[in-house]
Amino acid sequence: MVLVRRAPSGARSGAASRPAFGAMSDAMSDAMGEPIDRAQDALAPAPRPVALPVALVVCGGRSTRFGSDKALAEVPTEDGGTTTLLARTLDRVARRSRRVIVATGSEARYAEPISRARAFGLDVTVVTDRFEDAGPLAGLEAGLAACAPDDDVLVVACDLPRLEVDALDALLAARRERGADVVLWRDAGGVHPLLGCYRAAVLPAVRAALERGERRLVAFHGGGASHTDPAGSGPTGPDPTASHGCGDSPQGTPGSGREPAGDSAGVGRVRVDYVLCDAGPDDGPAANANTRRELERLLGGDHSPSPRTP
Repeated sequence: MVLVRRAPSGARSGAASRPAFGAMSDAMSDAMGEPIDRAQDALAPAPRPVALPVALVVCGGRSTRFGSDKALAEVPTEDGGTTTLLARTLDRVARRSRRVIVATGSEARYAEPISRARAFGLDVTVVTDRFEDAGPLAGLEAGLAACAPDDDVLVVACDLPRLEVDALDALLAARRERGADVVLWRDAGGVHPLLGCYRAAVLPAVRAALERGERRLVAFHGGGASHTDPAGSGPTGPDPTASHGCGDSPQGTPGSGREPAGDSAGVGRVRVDYVLCDAGPDDGPAANANTRRELERLLGGDHSPSPRTP
């Protein structure tokens, strides 16, 4: 698992942020009164090119509580204008992917924002559900089916107004470094299957879950099982160091060299890991907007919890 801590209030995030090691080198140079010798870096072999991932934006929900299609809800832009929530999400994932797939549910939708994205040179593919009334798991299946088996796929919901590229970077790095099949974002609010990095090779497991009649996004790997916090505070959510089969208990630990056994259906078990963030459920990139009031609060920087109705 990877631990991510929130930047201090007012800190810049994303591509403009300076790497921590760069800041440390500058601080050491200042303290010593001379630059650090970086000659050894010049002798190091050039890094091998790393393939950019594919991005999958899932936005086929009914938006019942929102009152209208929230993918088309207006949100402010950095230059003082407005755009749609879907267009903002496309912009974020396009910065870290070579291609974007948009899962639109049972029918093709969002022609206008997708056409605009294509006009700016973004490679966008629209996919529709191939399993009827199966929720976002069907959108995941349709999106993965449009990828090559060895693709890394950044999967995000369209209704994450706080999504920034540093979260995508952390998820992709964790998947490639840890060798897990799926890496999911986890914060104080729990695990977020629609903010993760998936190997497209998990498609057979996703499809098998749908064919069994499953609808939960974690059904194909069982990553929603509870565990007890080591500090003794009680159940806190999925075991962040476990691999899971389809609905089974943990079977191994990423990086331990122990491979989970295959299941009875012949579908290999899926290794799951997590990026852990100390943000609260309303204060991180996974905070989603189910109502207009939630969207306004998240965009306005009000981190107070939503009021609860007795």
